Amino acid sequence: METRLASFDLKGAQQEAATRLDVHLAVTAGAGSGKTRTLVARYLNFLARGVPLRALIAITFTEKAAREMRARIRSEVEAWLRRPEPAPEAGELLAELDSARIGTIHALCADLLRLHPAEAGVDPLFAVVEEGVAATWQAQAIQAALAWAADDPQAAPLFGVFKERELETVLQALLTGRLEAAPRLQTPAPLATWEAALARWLDQALGAPAWVEAMETLGAHAARKADDKLESARRAVLARWPAVEAARAARDWDAAFAALRALRGAISTAGQKGNWDAAALDAVRDALRTLRDHYDGALAPVIKDSAWALDQETAGRLPALGRLFERALTEYQAAKAERNALDFDDLESQTVALLSAHPRLAADLGVRAVLVDEFQDTNERQRRIVYALARFNPPLPEGERPGVRGAGESANLFVVGDEKQSIYRFRGADVTVFRDLRADLVRGGGQALGLDLTFRAHAPLLAALEKLLRPVMGEADDPGRPYRVPFAPLTACRAAPEKGRPPYIEFHLGLGDSADGRRAAAEALAARLGELRAQANFGWDDVALLFRASTNFPIYEAALAAADIPSVTVAGRGFYERPEIRDLLNALAALADPDDDLALAGLLRSPALGLTDADLFRLRFPDGDRPRPLYQSLSSHPDFSTAAALIAELHALAGRLPVAELLKVFLDRTHYRALLQAEPRAGRLGRNVDKLLADAHRSRLVSVGDFLDYVAALRDVGAREGEAPADPGGGAVQLMTVHKAKGLEFPLVVLADAGHDPRGGGSPVQLDPELGVLLNLQRDGARPAAWRLGALAEADRAEAEDARLLYVALTRAQEKVLISGQARISTSKTDPGRLLLAGWLAKLGGVVGLDELRLDTAELDGPTPLSLAPEWAEALSVTLHPLAGPLPAQRTPKSEAAPAPVLAARGPLVAPLSSPPPAPAELKLSDPVWRVSETGRPPPARVVGRVAHAALRRWLFPDDPEFERRLRPAALGAGLVDEALIQAALREARRLLERFQAHPLVREIHQAPERHHEVPYVAREGDGVIDLLYRGPRGWTVVDFKTDELRDEAALGEALERYRPQVRRYVEAVAAFLGQRPQAQLVFLNFSREVRVVSCADGG
Repeated sequence: METRLASFDLKGAQQEAATRLDVHLAVTAGAGSGKTRTLVARYLNFLARGVPLRALIAITFTEKAAREMRARIRSEVEAWLRRPEPAPEAGELLAELDSARIGTIHALCADLLRLHPAEAGVDPLFAVVEEGVAATWQAQAIQAALAWAADDPQAAPLFGVFKERELETVLQALLTGRLEAAPRLQTPAPLATWEAALARWLDQALGAPAWVEAMETLGAHAARKADDKLESARRAVLARWPAVEAARAARDWDAAFAALRALRGAISTAGQKGNWDAAALDAVRDALRTLRDHYDGALAPVIKDSAWALDQETAGRLPALGRLFERALTEYQAAKAERNALDFDDLESQTVALLSAHPRLAADLGVRAVLVDEFQDTNERQRRIVYALARFNPPLPEGERPGVRGAGESANLFVVGDEKQSIYRFRGADVTVFRDLRADLVRGGGQALGLDLTFRAHAPLLAALEKLLRPVMGEADDPGRPYRVPFAPLTACRAAPEKGRPPYIEFHLGLGDSADGRRAAAEALAARLGELRAQANFGWDDVALLFRASTNFPIYEAALAAADIPSVTVAGRGFYERPEIRDLLNALAALADPDDDLALAGLLRSPALGLTDADLFRLRFPDGDRPRPLYQSLSSHPDFSTAAALIAELHALAGRLPVAELLKVFLDRTHYRALLQAEPRAGRLGRNVDKLLADAHRSRLVSVGDFLDYVAALRDVGAREGEAPADPGGGAVQLMTVHKAKGLEFPLVVLADAGHDPRGGGSPVQLDPELGVLLNLQRDGARPAAWRLGALAEADRAEAEDARLLYVALTRAQEKVLISGQARISTSKTDPGRLLLAGWLAKLGGVVGLDELRLDTAELDGPTPLSLAPEWAEALSVTLHPLAGPLPAQRTPKSEAAPAPVLAARGPLVAPLSSPPPAPAELKLSDPVWRVSETGRPPPARVVGRVAHAALRRWLFPDDPEFERRLRPAALGAGLVDEALIQAALREARRLLERFQAHPLVREIHQAPERHHEVPYVAREGDGVIDLLYRGPRGWTVVDFKTDELRDEAALGEALERYRPQVRRYVEAVAAFLGQRPQAQLVFLNFSREVRVVSCADGG
């Protein structure tokens, strides 16, 4: 079958990469060089040469990329079929294309594990847990582990070292990197490792030629007069040096630190010329300056506040931390096991184990070629998987031991990537892996190839970007720091722009401190975008604002809104902070627990119910000065009966309906979408509501508390969640993080908030590849030396990735780049008028020469262009923008303003506030919702139900000695902190389960050959979770447990009417899956102090 590579219009090295099928290739592809197109062309070339479809594996970075690749291949095969005499195999290819091995590395791992479940030791029906859900389970595991640690004699002392929140952060970091953390916590002698590293570092720092030569210079010269200040400094420095050497020899690190600090304190360059020979004076002063600068730059970051005693204490704490980590890991693994789920780390590690133990499996797959896209964002485990699948066994460097080795003849291996675009270190990506693979391929007879022809930026823009980025990234390799990737130039395919005029890079700097400067920059940017739309024909959807972090999205959103520029936030944590989304999340919290006054106040004050501040005051203080619980007051107040009835009705459904269904009922009953139509951007708000509903469907959660925990976990771990996308063709400026923009391109790119300076160092733990697990213990301002060493290395790695992130941001542009950020002008007496920049602006400003300018603030009246050196005059422009005036307030959705009444009748008590306070809907869901209940009050029924369901999920009964200990986290997770209430909740759950344990149904379930707890399902009518599905003597049975307190037959009848539709959905879902209709039983655990089991014929 003849290939149609002509349709790809391959140029330069692309042609070679697509057609050299007889050799392994490692392709370094610059930004916009068409690497994915080249990979698809090579894939099709294999097909055209008769390689079977299933003999090819293509690994993409995202599922979206896999879908696009499959679609491109499908269109090419369809084109083959439209030829006058199509090859017969083309039809077969088209029919089999859905079975092509095209997907992400994790999808491929899941397929391999399911294909060989016995060898892998997994249930082939396992589910792959989504990252947000995994984060929720990890958060729950951490809480359970901390509850356990409080009573564990070995782990409890950690609470004296760290605050509880810090321990949570430590455990979260260890669980996130558990595959690396577990072996590092088991290092037998961490102190010896740290000591050896510290000794090497000091040897290198104090053996630097500049330091050695400076010390020699001090010893070679002296003043003519002994009492000269410079001579005193020279002698003092020399006198302190032996103490440094002696302490290093004795491995007395605290003494070495103290001696070095004393040496630095003795340095002074003051002296009298008349007391010295001219040459000696200059030499000694230069030597002392060298020592000072070397100490401040190379030594001080580690030893300025280090105390080796804290390293010794840290080493002593690691066993306890390891024990606590093992507990959290056990809880997390149990949560996955209960749901038969694997996370991404499981997929990778278990696939490595599978291919290591059974190397013939790769050969049995019959793979003849493996093609990998975006290889710069892989890790060592993924590299080992790729090598094993390709059966690629390169010659090993001397002294290196083999890892996973493939069996049989090697398949062709083709990888493409760009180290300069490796920006996913926070997800475990290792930029050095691609470099190692390239060396392996060359050693194994393959070739390294470069794609340096870019089809994205035009030549003038590319030349300007090269001038900016080359000094930032550097040009030379540093073998000692392989994570530092030097700049490599590209060649533009386009000679001229399609839109816009020079300069093609513009700096727009807002003058002012922090918020004022950012507001000025955002205002100026909005104005400039309006000009470019009018003058250069840029559409709104041509523009993307790229941010390093989502922190300051709102400032730019407000400026765009004030300028009537449509925008949509594509990525960032801002989605869950939108007023309309806050309203709905708060409403869910109130419906789940109306006794939560804060959540209920937010619901009542929201547009959904429309009460005023005066109404809330009347409800809170119905008897004058004595406050009353809101729900109690609402339920008995005649003016608010409609709202009370709605809340009571939906409260009864909470925890029984899936969250998505409960949310849908709330939206329909309150006409929430209709209320949003009164807002200026109703379409955007409505899409966000629909997106939240889709998120709830995707979570498959029934418990409102679990769903709110799920949302909180997404925010706590920094998950990037975007707004709903704008309508197709709607034309809106997009705001997103640089990470979200990876792989995309835009005619006009704005590097927004470029002065943002991320502050690191807040974490109490580091996972260092050499030093292992490091803890940030602090005593009297001192820290462990190993922590400081690790932080120094981490800062260097982060700085290298920051340069790559900047490269990715700027190379998204096709036509023009705007750089927007905040700047200040120094008022220092020693150096007034200097432009003070931070973040990326400081790096780029240093390249352009902005740090050399001195400005007179009196001359700044409105936008002020700055004069640059001649070499930059044509490449770019810089304009300063003082804040023109107060930024118009962002239009506030009605969730924060008094809306028209919907379900509540207002009483004219007092006039509404002219500027309402922030609505209680601003409850921070990222924080645990701990509540202290009144003494003597029984535990809420929902808490007892949650504890009982947690026991039933584990099939755990009161005769188990671990009963209370294992269920205590469920009570804590439900918000109880009072010990008496926790014990009361556990006692009530025990009482319910003791009664149920005596019921014959328990024996039947216990003896069932198959039993599945909390079975999720997806059906046309919606998603949900079935409490229990078991196969007994009469076939399959669905069981739904209820903990409602039912006092008589009438209450039971009402409950049956309420729950039968839910059970009917369960039966239909199971019948569709199993092909046979199950029986159904509703088990009421709290019916008139007994258990009542009701069989539901046909689920009804």
